[in-house]
Amino acid sequence: MTHHIGELVGEFPDAVDRILELESTNPRFADLADAYDETMDALQQLECRLDPGNADDRARLHRREVELLQELCTLLVS
Repeated sequence: MTHHIGELVGEFPDAVDRILELESTNPRFADLADAYDETMDALQQLECRLDPGNADDRARLHRREVELLQELCTLLVS
């Protein structure tokens, strides 16, 4: 599980130590963090194109982003 915490640190700047701890000890958190990174990468690619693609795709990715952030936040505070 190679993961870059930059995206999560931007969302949870006060939880860097907890993010690092959970990524190394909680497989569910690590999987969610990876999914969040993939979702953010897909959103960035979609939004950076001259033709931003299908609005449904963007909306779906934004919903997924929110879902992942909610789950990650729940694990961070538990």
